[in-house]
Amino acid sequence: MIAVDLTPEPRRTQAMLRRRAQRWTLTSGTLAGAMIAGTLGLVAVMRGPEGVSAADVDALSAQVEDASVELNVTVKRVTELTRELRVAAQVSDRPDWSALLGAVADALPPGARVVRFRLDPLADGGYTVSLRGRAPNQAGVSGFVTALRETGLFTALRLGEVTGGGERDRATRFELECELGVSP
Repeated sequence: MIAVDLTPEPRRTQAMLRRRAQRWTLTSGTLAGAMIAGTLGLVAVMRGPEGVSAADVDALSAQVEDASVELNVTVKRVTELTRELRVAAQVSDRPDWSALLGAVADALPPGARVVRFRLDPLADGGYTVSLRGRAPNQAGVSGFVTALRETGLFTALRLGEVTGGGERDRATRFELECELGVSP
């Protein structure tokens, strides 16, 4: 079976941004700690045997406090952005159906059209796709079903009622039900 990623683009982008923010926070904290430790070590080495004066320790303590405040502000901002991403993920927790609609449109034979397209969720996370449409003849319906089966998107296809195609009614009406298994 061919798998199609139906995860919406905004959701993929949000996940990427969330990972980037987490890496940035970790890197910033590590860098701040390394800078403080390096500065203390450098001052201690430069002072030589007499050591570090109380004024130097106070100055470095002030720098550490400033860096700590800046880090806290950054952590709060990352927390706020993470909360916004969660809200956006809840809102955009819907598959991007453009891939499915494009596959159905590509499978339609010339002169055929879909007049009803309905999606119903299944308990396993997949969807039932119900289609109703018209084709120029029964061969067009058969070609459409075959083309949909060849996409590999559906775990099952059931052709329902097929009517028309006689002299009075030139169009063949069809109903089709497909089960779409969404890839994780």
